[in-house]
Amino acid sequence: MTPIAVTATLALLGVLYWFAYWKGTVDEHRRTVDGHLSAFKALLDEIRNDIKQIFQRLPDPAVSSATPLQLTALGESMSEFMKAKNWAGEIAPQLLPQVINKQPFEVDQVAQDYVKGELGEEMDRQVAACAYEYGRTRDRVLDVLHVVLRDELLRLRDQQ
Repeated sequence: MTPIAVTATLALLGVLYWFAYWKGTVDEHRRTVDGHLSAFKALLDEIRNDIKQIFQRLPDPAVSSATPLQLTALGESMSEFMKAKNWAGEIAPQLLPQVINKQPFEVDQVAQDYVKGELGEEMDRQVAACAYEYGRTRDRVLDVLHVVLRDELLRLRDQQ
């Protein structure tokens, strides 16, 4: 063999060795990175599952924060428990003169003020029973009454 062929062969073997070494290094790095990514993904999955469990433990709201406020299925159930629609049907005609020429947001305020201050003994007992039965605070139960009374006032006002 000629010195040029020997040199070319040795150079080719050197390049092949360097390429094999480089490929091994890259593969090892990828395994390490993939291992870290797998551990990171497992951590994120665990966090996601923990958050889902926390949200599952939170109580459902009785009133949806949509505009205007609306009752959820739970709020409807609480309303039926307290017979709130019958109550609102009795109270709304008395409050109608206060809301006849008012905007919906003003009617909402009248209903909220009434519920916060002038329930009466019987409805106050119903609120306490509902709060106990549904595991809610008094204020959350009053939110249900507020929405029911507001809706009844708006209905009566619109009929005038």
